[in-house]
Amino acid sequence: MIIKLPFSCNNACTNCPGDRCFTEDWISEEMRKDPKTFFIVGGEPTIQQTVPLCELAEKLVHDVPDCKIVLCTNGRTLAYKSVAKSLVHSGINNFIIFLPSPDRKENNEIAQTEDSFEQTRRAIEKLSKLPVNTVIQTIRKENTDQQIDKFIKRMNAASAIYNTKFSINQNRKNVPDGQKSKVTQINNTEDLTLSENIQHTIKRDMLKNYGITDSTVSPIWSGNYNLNYTIITKEKKAFLKIFCSDEHEESTRKIEFQHKLLEHLKQKRLLTLEPERTSENNTYFLFKNKPAAIYNFVDGKTIEFREENAKEAFAVLISYHKAVKDFWQEYPDTMKNKTEKTITALEKDLENEQTYKYKPELRKHKEKLMTRIEKIKKEIGRISRLPHVTVHGDFRAENLISAKNGTYLVDMQNLFTGPATYDLAAFCVSFNPPKQFDIKTAEQLERFQKETSITEEEVECFPSILETYLFKQLLNHLKERRYSEQSWTDWFSEMLDKTETFNKLPK
Repeated sequence: MIIKLPFSCNNACTNCPGDRCFTEDWISEEMRKDPKTFFIVGGEPTIQQTVPLCELAEKLVHDVPDCKIVLCTNGRTLAYKSVAKSLVHSGINNFIIFLPSPDRKENNEIAQTEDSFEQTRRAIEKLSKLPVNTVIQTIRKENTDQQIDKFIKRMNAASAIYNTKFSINQNRKNVPDGQKSKVTQINNTEDLTLSENIQHTIKRDMLKNYGITDSTVSPIWSGNYNLNYTIITKEKKAFLKIFCSDEHEESTRKIEFQHKLLEHLKQKRLLTLEPERTSENNTYFLFKNKPAAIYNFVDGKTIEFREENAKEAFAVLISYHKAVKDFWQEYPDTMKNKTEKTITALEKDLENEQTYKYKPELRKHKEKLMTRIEKIKKEIGRISRLPHVTVHGDFRAENLISAKNGTYLVDMQNLFTGPATYDLAAFCVSFNPPKQFDIKTAEQLERFQKETSITEEEVECFPSILETYLFKQLLNHLKERRYSEQSWTDWFSEMLDKTETFNKLPK
C-alpha cells in the first residue's frame, strides 16, 4: 500500500519527475497491493510538515500490529541521529534510500546541493548501527559499475564494525520488471524480505526468550543510539534496552561486564537496574544481531538540574565509588583510549570548514581550543598513570532516578577504566551553576577525596580531568550537524576558562 504525503524535497534533482521520487516508480504491483506493507513516499517525506511521520508510523503499528513500514527517502535528514532513531523507535524498520549517483561530485551536481552526498552517506552509516533493513537505490547508467563498487567498499569499511555488509541485489524482487533495467539496488542484509515493525518483532522475541505473552511495547527516548522500550503485561512492567552504540565485536563483551558490575553493586546495596534471566538463564539475548536485555522498571523521575538535588546525587556518587573499589576486571575502554579518540575527532572537526557552517559561533574560539587540546595531549600520559577504577562515565542528572525507595543510578553504557575524578567532573558540570562553579567544585573535590581516599596526585590532575570531560561534551555537540545557539558555545567557553582558574583558588 502506498501512503503518498504532500510533495516536498530538500534536493532539486535535475532529472526529477516533478511530483514524486524515482523510488515510487520502483515499487512492484505485488508490494503495492499488500495490505500489511506500507510505503511512505512524497518527494522527501521527512521534511514535509503536514503529517508527523512518527505519529503516522505509531498509528499504523497500532492499527496493523504486524505491519511492515517502508520509508522512501533521500536519507539526508537521517544524518541527524535524533531523526533516524525517532523513526526507528516509532516502528519504521525499512528504509529505501535514493542516491542520485554513487559518485560524490556527480551526485551533488544532480541534486544541486553541495551537502547531499555526504549527508546521505552519513545517514547510511548511522542506520548501520540500528537493527533495520536499508536499501540503496540509484539510477543505472553506463560505465557506473566502478563507481558503485567503490561506493559499496566505502560503506562496508564504515559499517563492518556493526556487523553490517552491503551488496548489490541482483534479483530486485520489489522492483517492477519494466523498471529493473533502470535501477541498481544495494542491500544491507542477505535476507531480502522486508522486516515487520520493531515493536512486533520485540513481542515475538519476548515470547521466545522470556515466555512473556500479551505484552504492550512502547518506546522510551534516550540520547544515545540504544533503543529503549517499556514492556507492559498484566503481571509486571519491565525495561528493554537494545544495545546499538558499540562495535559488534565489543558489544557482547561489554554487556557481560556491565551485568557483572550491576550484580556487584546490588551486593553493595546500591540501587540500580537488575537484568532479568532468559529462559536459557542468560542475562541478555540477541535482537537482530544486537545484544538486548530486560531490566526491572524503576517507577520514578530523573533528578532535575537543581542545586537542591545535588546533595542526593553526590551521596550516590560517593556510594558508587566506594562500591567499585573492590571491583576490578579488564574492560575494553580506558581513559587513555577514550581521550585520544576524543582529541583526534575534535581536531578533525575543528579543521573542517563544514563544522563552522553549522556552528559559526565556534570559529572565534578555534585558536583557544586548539591550544587547550595540545595541553591535554601532554597530560594524557600523566592521567593514564593515575589509579584507575570502573568509572560510570556519564554521571549526570539524567542518569539518576528518584523513586520511593531511594535514588537509582542507571545507564552503564559509558563505562571505562580511569580516574574516579572523571565521574566527579561530570557531576560538577551537571549540578553546579556557572557563577558558583569554582567554589562549589573545590568543596566537592575536597569532600570526594575525604570520602573515597583518592590520592593527592588525582586531586592535582582534576582540572585536566575536568577539561577532558568538557571536550567530550563538545564532541557530542559537534556530532549533531545542526545549527546551534550562541548560548551553548558561550557556556562551554566559560566552563573551559574555569578549569584554568581552578588551581588558583585558595586551599
